[in-house]
Amino acid sequence: MDTMAKRTIKAQLVPAADCQAHWIITFSELSECINANLTGNTLHYTRHHVSGVLDTIEFHIRYGCPPIDQLKGDMWLPGRIMQRQEFCRCTEWVWGVIWRYTELGCIEKLSTDGVPLDELWDKLLQRQTDALTTSGCLEVEADTAQEGSRNEEDNGQEVRSVKVMHRQHQEAEE
Repeated sequence: MDTMAKRTIKAQLVPAADCQAHWIITFSELSECINANLTGNTLHYTRHHVSGVLDTIEFHIRYGCPPIDQLKGDMWLPGRIMQRQEFCRCTEWVWGVIWRYTELGCIEKLSTDGVPLDELWDKLLQRQTDALTTSGCLEVEADTAQEGSRNEEDNGQEVRSVKVMHRQHQEAEE
């Protein structure tokens, strides 16, 4: 039996107390799993299978990479995210974790459901927004959403931060 085919790193969207659609990272190997959950400035680990998963983006771990217990040691924890607690930063963190593991050569640049790494940020945001909208937690009129987007583009430090990270990733690929 090929045990390598059963090894994955997943971005999983789950309901949480402080974030109705919260992204976590799950390392899976056969029947074992390790969940990493960044809440505020604290990273929590659990080893139980998560219930109530709203969505998943899954990446196969490449052959020859270490077991999941060792892989979690390479978790991406940037100081600027760990120091800021004014709102949930799960999407940015999960995107960075997946990006780091692809740069380390541990996972493919294409998810099992066809999401390429260069579209991951947009998919994480889209799926999180869809989950919030479906649950009734988010109701935004189209004009308001477009105006808010323009303001973030013009004034938002966070949008620039993500774009810099994405540009650095693209330059690293070239």
